[in-house]
Amino acid sequence: MSITDAVSDALEARLLGASAIETGINTLDTVLSLQYRLHYHTLGNGLANDVARVLKSECRRLQVALDGSIAIAGDPEAYSIVEKTLLNCLAVIAYHQGDSESLPLLKQATKLKIGKSKSYAEFWKLLDLENLYYQGLINKDPKDLYISQLLRYINEIPLISHGLLHSYLTLIARKLKTISLNQLCNDMKSQAPFVCYLYLLSTSKPSKDDDTFFLSLATKIVNNAKFPLASQSNDSNLEQLHVCLHHYFEIEGLEFATEWNDLIISSLKRTFQSKIVARSTMSLNGFNNTDDTIRECILSFNNYLKYSDKELELTSDTHDIYNDPIAIIDALTIILQRTTERDNITNIFDFEHVTELLQINLKKLYSKYHLGLVEPAIAQKYLSNSTRLVLPVTISCILIKAWRTLYNIRSASLDYLIANELPSYLCNSISLAMTNNNGNENPYLRDLQFQYAYCLAQQRQIEACIEYLENAILEAVPTFYKAWHLLALCRSIQEDKEISYKIICSVMNAMDQEFASIQFKNISQENKWQYIHIKITEIHLINEIFGTDEALESLPELFTSYHKLFGDSPKDEIKGPLSRSPEYLLQSIWLLAAQLYMNNAEHFEDAKGAIKEAKAVSNDFTNVNISITNGHLLFKLGKFTESISHFEDALHCDDLNVDAIIGFAAFVFPNDTTTSASEQQLIDYCKLQNSEEVNEKNKFAGDDYELFCGNDVNKSAAFARLKLLIDCSLNKSIDAYYSPEIWWYLSLIHEKYGNNEISDTLLNCIQNKETCPLRSFKFCNY
Repeated sequence: MSITDAVSDALEARLLGASAIETGINTLDTVLSLQYRLHYHTLGNGLANDVARVLKSECRRLQVALDGSIAIAGDPEAYSIVEKTLLNCLAVIAYHQGDSESLPLLKQATKLKIGKSKSYAEFWKLLDLENLYYQGLINKDPKDLYISQLLRYINEIPLISHGLLHSYLTLIARKLKTISLNQLCNDMKSQAPFVCYLYLLSTSKPSKDDDTFFLSLATKIVNNAKFPLASQSNDSNLEQLHVCLHHYFEIEGLEFATEWNDLIISSLKRTFQSKIVARSTMSLNGFNNTDDTIRECILSFNNYLKYSDKELELTSDTHDIYNDPIAIIDALTIILQRTTERDNITNIFDFEHVTELLQINLKKLYSKYHLGLVEPAIAQKYLSNSTRLVLPVTISCILIKAWRTLYNIRSASLDYLIANELPSYLCNSISLAMTNNNGNENPYLRDLQFQYAYCLAQQRQIEACIEYLENAILEAVPTFYKAWHLLALCRSIQEDKEISYKIICSVMNAMDQEFASIQFKNISQENKWQYIHIKITEIHLINEIFGTDEALESLPELFTSYHKLFGDSPKDEIKGPLSRSPEYLLQSIWLLAAQLYMNNAEHFEDAKGAIKEAKAVSNDFTNVNISITNGHLLFKLGKFTESISHFEDALHCDDLNVDAIIGFAAFVFPNDTTTSASEQQLIDYCKLQNSEEVNEKNKFAGDDYELFCGNDVNKSAAFARLKLLIDCSLNKSIDAYYSPEIWWYLSLIHEKYGNNEISDTLLNCIQNKETCPLRSFKFCNY
């Protein structure tokens, strides 16, 4: 690699916002390192005085060394970059220290002129923008300075990967305080796409008038463009327009004129294989969730990726990373957020393949720029090994969304959980979200931290989860209720349930006080949902500590709380999955009542009534938990034919449902009098069933069971079906893999057929029982 190539790679890393890759040129490496350290603070949480003093001292030492040299051997233009970067650093430090030396240093840096090398042109733009921005801060009227001078330094929208350029453009744009796109174009005496992009950076939401004016400008640009000849490139102004449109179409909450679709079609007719036009087309269609537009979005994405691959093949010797890698990651993330496996198109779009592409490109990016990837091997110990990755806001947001998207897609995958991939995705997101933006906490941070703790809980890393919840989350946000709920569920694993119960009671009191201070309509759906489930957890704890009668006495209060929060007609209260609907929540309450009633044979009729009430809540969807609860009740009543049909109904809907498999297994192994002494000891140790349940099974496990099974062939078929259900669930289901009951019934199958795996199976059963919460962790994860 030549010196110029090494310098170019280092400057590219700095434009991204990463620490510079070493070039072997000592003065350049030193100044770029100083610049990175300075930006770490100025574009992060702020520059403290003691840090400023240290950086200033190091800059002065480098300045003395630089004064003694004439040029950099092999690359004279690199000397100018070192000199201007150093002057900018000194000026920025002086500004933050309130030193009047700042402006003379900035003006001195302005006199340095760019060389002829195109490889360094974008970095020079960064230095000019930084210089202009700080001159504006010192100037009494920054708006006039920016409007009159900005286009001298930059007139094209930078690559998305050049995050530092976007950071300074955003800072400058926010100082313009322009009321309309038309006004900004008049002020800057330009209608170029770059000015339109600058306006988008300056406003939170463009108006309909802005949309109309922008459409008129865009139409002129498209009409002036012509399809390129074989020796020509696509019209640069048209492509710059579509760079701007890509960002414009992704602004949430905007309603776009229908004429934009016609403009896109006209643009396609005037360009040849333009990845930029394909990307803006993808954005326009991707944020309009109808079947037709999603398909158009997929086709545009496919073209964008195909053209990008072709460009990579033509321009890169190594074919290892794209020219604009962040743009590729952004496009992959957007398409994955807008689609599912149901949107697959043969030979065009494969959801799983695109997901894998996203992970591959993320890892290539981190490797290329040495960004500090949190590998799966250390993800479980992130609290002790936690790092903060400071990058420009635009870059951080894209990377956070990318890692979150990977997690969301694979969060139900047992393989990725066991391999520590899921916590790794979250750790990489958290390291980016740790930095405040202008004093504001990243909006994704707390949810990412909760999901990480939730991952640890799912992996049964209970102590690590508790430590992370207490030190990283609850200490910072004491009113993060679902984190408290998760903590209580983790504590419920302990034999003494008092700690868990105290946590739940404290959280309920805090939520009651908060709800009393605001109107019910202002309570978030998440807090409403969380409140009811915390109440359900409280009743489970009461049942465990004080007994079923006390738990049943708490049910009326639970129903009252539900109707207060969701009203008597809860339909359509919550949008999203059916499991988050108020109807489903009410069914869960009735099924809780049924389960409590089933603890006592005298209340079996009440259990029937509760199940009937759960059914009556809604006919709009099927809740398999109703069938499962009914199956357990019928099993207790000795009605095996009816019981097994309910479990089969549930398994038909979801063959990985742990409760349904356990219900089916109880039918296959109904009589505990056949268990060996070692098996019985394990039952007693694990306490998987209480004595009352065993007596109930023994009471009904005689003639009716034999009558239903009929013969040994039917029994063998039942064993085989159970083995298949258990094996499939242990390979695919997180709930099953960590279920002591599933492992216990597998051990019975091994025992019956004399398999050698029984000892490992029993060990898994014991380990999972020792880390089994009172309720599934999923009930705190809204």
